Amino acid sequence: MGRERHPEYGFSKNAPYSIFIACLTGLQRVRDSLLSQLRELNKSKPRNNADEALLAEVTRLESSLSLAKEDLVRRLHIASVK
Repeated sequence: MGRERHPEYGFSKNAPYSIFIACLTGLQRVRDSLLSQLRELNKSKPRNNADEALLAEVTRLESSLSLAKEDLVRRLHIASVK
């Protein structure tokens, strides 16, 4: 009962703060690393959006090519029947 508490953290003033500080420092490093990764991700987003646009264009062209092939086969079939 006679133990004083740290005013900011609520731990006993006699507790080993070095462990707490080490954990806190580790968490701050992880936070900084994640924030840095998030910044890099945001920088690369336009490039990813461009990649997505290119993929959408390729998909559209593949679809058009498939339709054109089917149309050619139909026309050749009709021409061979006549």
